[in-house]
Amino acid sequence: MFDDRVNIAVTPHALVLSEDVDVLAGVGADLATAGWTVSGQPLAMLWRSVGGAPYRPQLLVVDAATLDARAAEFLQLVAAVGSGPATALLLLLPAGGSPPVQQSLFHGTLSFALQRPFGARELRTLASAALERCRWREELRGALGYFAPPLPDARVLKLRVRTLAEATQAAQFLAAYGPEPDMLVIGLMELIANAIEHGNLGISYREKTALLLAGAWSDEVERRIREPQYRDLSVSVEMRRERESLHFLIVDQGRGFDPRPYLALDPQRAFDPNGRGIAMARTISFTELEYLGCGNRVLASVRL
Repeated sequence: MFDDRVNIAVTPHALVLSEDVDVLAGVGADLATAGWTVSGQPLAMLWRSVGGAPYRPQLLVVDAATLDARAAEFLQLVAAVGSGPATALLLLLPAGGSPPVQQSLFHGTLSFALQRPFGARELRTLASAALERCRWREELRGALGYFAPPLPDARVLKLRVRTLAEATQAAQFLAAYGPEPDMLVIGLMELIANAIEHGNLGISYREKTALLLAGAWSDEVERRIREPQYRDLSVSVEMRRERESLHFLIVDQGRGFDPRPYLALDPQRAFDPNGRGIAMARTISFTELEYLGCGNRVLASVRL
C-alpha cells in the first residue's frame, strides 16, 4: 500500500478530503490560520492523494459524511500503520453519531475525531495534538542510530529515570536491543512516560486532557517534577534477555490504577488528544503486555 521510504512533509501539512467544497474551504482556512499548509481534494481522489503521493502529510482530515466501506478500509490501514512516516487521521463526523463503516477507523493508533457541529478552536486544537504525536514519533525514531547496544551480550540492564528527557534516552537506548527498534522505542517511551506522568506525578486522564487542550501539558509536568513531593520519585526500568525474548519491567512509585480500560483502543477516546499510549504499545511494540499488582508495575515482552 505505502512505500515506507516516502518523505514526511517538512512543514506541517494537512490534506483535507471531502466532496463538499464548503468543508474544503472552511477547514482549510481554519488550519491555515494556525500555520498549516493545506491542500484539498475530493474524497474520490483518496488513493492518488495518499497512497501515491511523494510527500505524506502529517494529517489527513476526512469528511466522513460520504465515506464508503472501501475508502474506510484504506484509511484504516493509514491510521493503524506503525512503520514508516507517521500520519494522523482526523475524522469529521456527522451530527447524531457515526455509522459502523466509520467506527472501524477509531481503532488506529493515530486516529482522532470531531463531531459536528464543531468550532475552529476545537479543530485547531485536535489538529495540533495530532501533529505533536506525529513529530514525537518521528523524533523518537530519528535518534535511534546513535544508540547501538554498547553491551551487546548483556543479559540484565537496570536504569532509573525521573524526567521525560531521561525517559526518551532510556527508551532509545533499550530499543536498540530489540529486533525492531523503531517499533519498540514507541512502546517503551509510552510505558515509561505513563509511569512518570500518571504514576509518580499523579496526573489523571482528565487532567491531562484538559492540560493538552489548554496547551499547558509540558509546563505542568516540569512544574510537578520540581516540587518537593515529587522531585525524589523515579521510575525503574529493567531489561532481561532470555533465549527467545526480551522482557521489560517498568515500576513507578505511584498509587497504581486500573489498566483494563486502556489496554485496547476505545472509540470514545478518539475525541480526546490523549489516551492511546498503552494500547499503542500493546498493538505495535510488544508481543505481551501485562500490568501487575495495583497497576504501578508493567511487564512487556517482545520475541527475538
